[in-house]
Amino acid sequence: MRNAIITITLLIITVIAVQANAQDITQVNASYYETELSREIAVCIHQSVLLSSRSQCLVQKGSREASKAYFLTTHRHELISAMKTLPLETKRYKIDLFLNHQFSHSDNRIARGPYLRQSDFTDGSLISSVSQ
Repeated sequence: MRNAIITITLLIITVIAVQANAQDITQVNASYYETELSREIAVCIHQSVLLSSRSQCLVQKGSREASKAYFLTTHRHELISAMKTLPLETKRYKIDLFLNHQFSHSDNRIARGPYLRQSDFTDGSLISSVSQ
């Protein structure tokens, strides 16, 4: 009987500790998702410089990256919530795959945002909204 009480007490303590640890992991994951999303937005903004290229293919790539930056910026909170509910592993390639999938499967071009020009980035309006 005494051994059963000790075993049950240890089991309850273990369950409580696991639940507390799970909440800590969720907070760490949320901050990691936020960091990775900010990194991806910065990469897209950096690649949007291709809009000023003479190559039509590079201009299209720059336009797509600018649109992706707009999409990720405007849907930031929804994307982080979706990553937390999955839960998505904290691996960069899995987060990139998730973000690319969300961007490419958005309902329509309006949801993605307009295709942007280089001037949209030089005036600082999009960049300032990313830093917030």
